[in-house]
Amino acid sequence: MNNLKKLKTFFLFITLFFLLSQLTIGKEITNSEDCILFKDDFERKEIGTNWIIVDDAPSSDWKIQDGKLVQNSNVYRADSEYDYFQGTHIVTKESFSDFIFSFDLTSTDDDGIGAVFRYQDKNNYYRFIMVKDPQNKGPFRRIDKIVNGKPFQVLAIDKNNAYEVGKKYRITIEAVGNQIKVFIDDKEILSTQDATFTTGKLGFMTYANTGYFDNVCVSIVNNKTTSSENLTSFNWTGTWDTTWGKMYLVQVGNMVIGYYEHDNGKVAGKVIDNKLIGIWLEAPSYSPPKDGGEFELTLSPDGTSFTGRWRYGNSGDWNTDWEGKKISDIVPSQEFNIRSEKDSISNIIEASTKEKTVISPEQVSFYDKGEKAIQSEMNIGPSGGEIVLSDGTKLLIPPNTIKEDTKISIKSITNPIFYSKEAKGIEISGIQKLLGEITLVVNGPKALTNDELNIFGYDHINKGKLDLEYEYNPSTGIISIKLSPSLIYRSSLSNIKLCYNTLEKISADSNTLSLKDRLFIYIGYIPKYTPKQKEKIIRMPYYEQIGGSCVSTSALMFLKFSGKDIELYDILRELGANDSDFGLDEDQIVYSLKDYLSKETGFTAYSVPIFKLDHLKWRVLSEIDKGHPVILSWGDHAVVLLGYTENGEKIIMHDPQNISPANNENGTMYTIRDWNFIKNRHKFPTEKYIIIVVDGNFATSPSLSLELPARDEKGAMTTGDISFLVRNPNNQKLVPFYQLQIKPSESKDGYIWVKSTGDKLEIIPQDAEVLNLKLYIYNGSNYSRDIEVYATIDEGRYGIPGKRITYNRAKFTIPEAKFNEANYITYNHQFKLEDIRDLTLGDKDGKQEILIRVGLWEGDLVRDSFSIKAVISLIPKVLSIEPNTGSPGDIITIKGLAFGKNQSSKSKVMIGNTTAEILSWNDKEIKIKVPENVQTGPVVVYVGEKYTYESNKDVNFNAKTKVKTPLKRNLNGIHGLSFTLPEWVHREGKWYIETPAVVYLKFSDGSIEGVKGEGYHTSIASGSYNDENLMVYFEWSFFDDGRDYWNTIVKGKFEGKIRDWKYQNNVIGVIIEGEINCTVRCFYIDVENNKTVYDVQKDFTIPAWISIQF
Repeated sequence: MNNLKKLKTFFLFITLFFLLSQLTIGKEITNSEDCILFKDDFERKEIGTNWIIVDDAPSSDWKIQDGKLVQNSNVYRADSEYDYFQGTHIVTKESFSDFIFSFDLTSTDDDGIGAVFRYQDKNNYYRFIMVKDPQNKGPFRRIDKIVNGKPFQVLAIDKNNAYEVGKKYRITIEAVGNQIKVFIDDKEILSTQDATFTTGKLGFMTYANTGYFDNVCVSIVNNKTTSSENLTSFNWTGTWDTTWGKMYLVQVGNMVIGYYEHDNGKVAGKVIDNKLIGIWLEAPSYSPPKDGGEFELTLSPDGTSFTGRWRYGNSGDWNTDWEGKKISDIVPSQEFNIRSEKDSISNIIEASTKEKTVISPEQVSFYDKGEKAIQSEMNIGPSGGEIVLSDGTKLLIPPNTIKEDTKISIKSITNPIFYSKEAKGIEISGIQKLLGEITLVVNGPKALTNDELNIFGYDHINKGKLDLEYEYNPSTGIISIKLSPSLIYRSSLSNIKLCYNTLEKISADSNTLSLKDRLFIYIGYIPKYTPKQKEKIIRMPYYEQIGGSCVSTSALMFLKFSGKDIELYDILRELGANDSDFGLDEDQIVYSLKDYLSKETGFTAYSVPIFKLDHLKWRVLSEIDKGHPVILSWGDHAVVLLGYTENGEKIIMHDPQNISPANNENGTMYTIRDWNFIKNRHKFPTEKYIIIVVDGNFATSPSLSLELPARDEKGAMTTGDISFLVRNPNNQKLVPFYQLQIKPSESKDGYIWVKSTGDKLEIIPQDAEVLNLKLYIYNGSNYSRDIEVYATIDEGRYGIPGKRITYNRAKFTIPEAKFNEANYITYNHQFKLEDIRDLTLGDKDGKQEILIRVGLWEGDLVRDSFSIKAVISLIPKVLSIEPNTGSPGDIITIKGLAFGKNQSSKSKVMIGNTTAEILSWNDKEIKIKVPENVQTGPVVVYVGEKYTYESNKDVNFNAKTKVKTPLKRNLNGIHGLSFTLPEWVHREGKWYIETPAVVYLKFSDGSIEGVKGEGYHTSIASGSYNDENLMVYFEWSFFDDGRDYWNTIVKGKFEGKIRDWKYQNNVIGVIIEGEINCTVRCFYIDVENNKTVYDVQKDFTIPAWISIQF
């Protein structure tokens, strides 16, 4: 990935998303601070995961109290007190480079208080500190730094001033490049230049003091950007019609982010005067280097249009054809929520452009890295010689151990990458033709016993331990190691990466070492350790492994414990796990995992290879007493060691296999084992354990966890269910058919959706009826918890949460954790797809992007959550019609999928080229009336709002030709429709009742029309009849003396049954009897005075008849 993408993607996207995620915080920040990088007003009950507590001495007391961050303990570091002035500090989880860091500070005692910045770890950072108490070297206020844990170096100091106890100050620290300035209440008090640290975390500190901190604001330095007072002149927020289609932009402060229609393009940039300068990206529509680059847009003086230029990457020729006009001041969705979470645009871009380093065992040059290395080489022949390093390391080569002149090299590495804590690594090259014994002399720690030394050689290619003979002098610390061609190494089974209980005990594999070009020797020590108490447990969240992911799931437990919002698929993707095997080999554990944990937590992670059970026990117990959980891999499995009982004789672990209750082989959460269980569980001839520890202190974990289920590498859905259900045509039952599959090779997300057969899906088809969520929630606490699961389906354009589509909430009480048992409750809910499909959110191809988001809430705090993207189809599908043959007027039932719960603005049904009348509509069934003039053709359903989506055209309707049957009776002629008008009003306003009336109609071969007659007028009449039924619509008017300002109008419909009738005198005819449903309106207008005298109307159902004699 080029520098453009690395720097600008991080700066523009991460910065903006973090700002927007903070916009809901309630309290005002002072003055004109934009807080574009970070903001916190502590208006909550708990500190949360954005802050990490680090104690220089035990027993700090950080908490949220009355909307402020409070430190209530007088804690201080007693050893070398005035070299350090330390007690405790708290730092952000995020890191910053150039910034303006402002906050309110109130000291409630007279000792040390201040801030830390560009913080690397507890031994490396800058600090601003104020001390008032003269007995503790006060008063002073100063900028200083600590490097590699050595006493602080003062960079700038004021020895005459400190602070007033109880007074609130507004402190501002500005760090730009190597320039550092400190302001109190907007007045500069200190400044210095130093380039030791260029980036790092921010936070607060106290030394033997208590105090309050509030209204934290971290801003971008505005010397190169548009000032806040001018930002309103350059407003980019809105919808633009551009060269590359519609573009939707949101501006916050001087940052702008958005997307445009052409190839799903994305943009992010900074406002500098009237220009927007940034990057564009069209990945994955295009591949590098054609997938992104730079742009510069210039806003017109009236802010309604822009001209601009763009190019690929960060070099080359510019194209000058990007133009646009603003068509709206708003963006299209109801919410344009941009949040700093793993599924935001920033992470999509970062993931799509990220380069990965995969370590190969053959790249042994990697293993010689460490904190510090010194090296020397010499040509040595048969007469022998020695090579001496500055740290006292020697290689003694007696005569006749080398046959001919050979260049021999030796390197001494402090805390090498393979054994990165309290160890030294020695790399020797050039001795592959060694004839006899040589001696390696190393200065080690003093006053140890042989049992405490951890000395071994290692073959990094075959993962084999080399048994070494050595002598140790505890008074001098000198270790003498004998090396000869007869060294024995024991294989540990190269690169095993299984987390299943399937391996049998492997037979011993011992071989004489064939000395290679380079020999690696490690000298470490693990002091004997006795636990400080009878029992200790570090309460942690618990997760069950998916497939062979035991190492990664153990890392997930640790990262969630540290407050990191991350999922298993993130870890597997980052560590380069294989799609067909979620296990990790030794190199991935020792190198990739260790580096990943360091990067994610901000603390140093280290690995220790151990070959004796006592060493493992001592190291683990000492780490647990420090509050450090330990990830342990014993070859074919990995667990998290988090406690002990019975004075350390038994160990407590989170075993991700989750066999509950625990048995003799496999365990679950808080499983208690004796140490020999670990040794017996180890299935390889060489006893070898790898532990990973993160050397940091973390805030108390909530120990609640929400498991994200998914298919493993073998295709089995484990740890619950997240599936789209389809109806089985054989038994009509809903079954999981489209499922979430973890796929580490998917660099964008780390997961895909697949059919039950394993075939990848780009879109969830229309036959999905239900989204099923079956989720396990674990409680790792020693008390019950009241929780709420809040599941939502949101609009998910580009992974950004938008419109809330539907949701479900459920409350539970989950009991306290127990030993050797999985303690969980199950959340189960099914979302109907007809409630999720939203035609207003579809694109032109009928795709709707959604986010499946689930949060685990305790009160007003989110304890765990996940977010999964999916794309569902909005295209309707016709499955069948019944009947499939018919005539005009027949009722047809259409069965199908994704019609929608209700009709949309573009809903219609067509048979061939003819539109049918819709009688009823739901998501799976539509009833229509076959239209007149219908012809045989496909039945096609259309739906949509912004776009029109057309169904398949492979289900046909066969139209019957309607044959006109001659009427049996000849009713042709003019006949009267007789009825009695219940009420009407005369022109003088007199009411009449029970008045006979006749409407004359002309019958002609099955059709009816009105006839005009004297004293009456039929203005509208139409109808039809056959041998059984008659129906006619009519409008009949009666008026007086031809004056058109007085009228009585009867408007209605007559339906009747036709039957033969025998009249008196044997006259044969028919009679048509039925009812008129009509409205009678009477009105009178006084024309001369332009006045309506009356205008009334009433509805009636009136018996009526037509009598026809032959």
